[in-house]
Amino acid sequence: MSIITMIIIFVFLDFLVRMFSFESDIDVINMAKKALLLYAPSYLFTWFIMTVSGFLTRLEKVTSSIVIMLVESTSL
Repeated sequence: MSIITMIIIFVFLDFLVRMFSFESDIDVINMAKKALLLYAPSYLFTWFIMTVSGFLTRLEKVTSSIVIMLVESTSL
Protein backbone atom coordinates (compact mmCIF):
# COMPACT_ATOMS: atom_id res chain seq x y z
CA MET A 1 0.00 0.00 0.00
CA SER A 2 2.87 2.36 0.79
CA ILE A 3 4.52 1.74 -2.56
CA ILE A 4 1.23 2.28 -4.38
CA THR A 5 0.68 5.57 -2.54
CA MET A 6 4.17 6.76 -3.40
CA ILE A 7 3.72 5.83 -7.06
CA ILE A 8 0.38 7.66 -7.18
CA ILE A 9 2.04 10.79 -5.81
CA PHE A 10 4.83 10.62 -8.38
CA VAL A 11 2.54 9.87 -11.34
CA PHE A 12 -0.31 12.26 -10.50
CA LEU A 13 1.77 15.02 -8.92
CA ASP A 14 0.37 17.83 -11.06
CA PHE A 15 -3.22 16.67 -10.60
CA LEU A 16 -2.88 16.37 -6.82
CA VAL A 17 -1.32 19.81 -6.44
CA ARG A 18 -3.78 21.56 -8.75
CA MET A 19 -6.71 19.91 -7.00
CA PHE A 20 -5.93 21.97 -3.89
CA SER A 21 -4.65 25.21 -5.42
CA PHE A 22 -5.57 27.92 -7.89
CA GLU A 23 -3.84 28.01 -11.26
CA SER A 24 -2.72 31.58 -10.64
CA ASP A 25 -0.66 30.57 -7.58
CA ILE A 26 2.43 29.46 -9.50
CA ASP A 27 4.76 29.84 -6.51
CA VAL A 28 2.47 27.78 -4.28
CA ILE A 29 2.15 25.09 -6.95
CA ASN A 30 5.93 24.82 -7.33
CA MET A 31 6.48 24.65 -3.57
CA ALA A 32 3.75 22.02 -3.17
CA LYS A 33 5.29 19.86 -5.90
CA LYS A 34 8.70 19.99 -4.23
CA ALA A 35 7.16 19.22 -0.85
CA LEU A 36 5.23 16.21 -2.17
CA LEU A 37 8.32 14.83 -3.88
CA LEU A 38 10.26 15.12 -0.63
CA TYR A 39 7.45 13.67 1.49
CA ALA A 40 6.43 10.75 -0.76
CA PRO A 41 9.29 8.39 0.20
CA SER A 42 8.30 8.64 3.87
CA TYR A 43 5.35 6.36 3.08
CA LEU A 44 7.84 3.52 2.61
CA PHE A 45 8.81 3.72 6.29
CA THR A 46 5.47 4.55 7.88
CA TRP A 47 4.12 0.99 7.66
CA PHE A 48 7.20 -0.35 9.44
CA ILE A 49 6.95 2.14 12.29
CA MET A 50 3.25 1.40 12.78
CA THR A 51 3.93 -2.35 12.78
CA VAL A 52 6.70 -2.05 15.37
CA SER A 53 4.51 0.18 17.52
CA GLY A 54 1.64 -2.30 17.38
CA PHE A 55 4.00 -5.17 18.19
CA LEU A 56 5.38 -3.32 21.22
CA THR A 57 1.85 -2.54 22.39
CA ARG A 58 0.98 -6.23 22.12
CA LEU A 59 4.04 -7.06 24.25
CA GLU A 60 2.70 -4.57 26.83
CA LYS A 61 5.59 -2.18 26.25
CA VAL A 62 3.24 0.73 25.86
CA THR A 63 5.75 3.41 26.80
CA SER A 64 8.16 2.30 24.07
CA SER A 65 5.31 2.16 21.59
CA ILE A 66 4.18 5.69 22.44
CA VAL A 67 7.74 7.04 22.21
CA ILE A 68 8.24 5.48 18.77
CA MET A 69 4.95 6.91 17.47
CA LEU A 70 5.69 10.37 18.92
CA VAL A 71 9.17 10.47 17.40
CA GLU A 72 7.80 9.35 14.05
CA SER A 73 5.00 11.90 14.06
CA THR A 74 7.31 14.79 14.95
CA SER A 75 9.96 13.83 12.42
CA LEU A 76 7.58 14.21 9.47
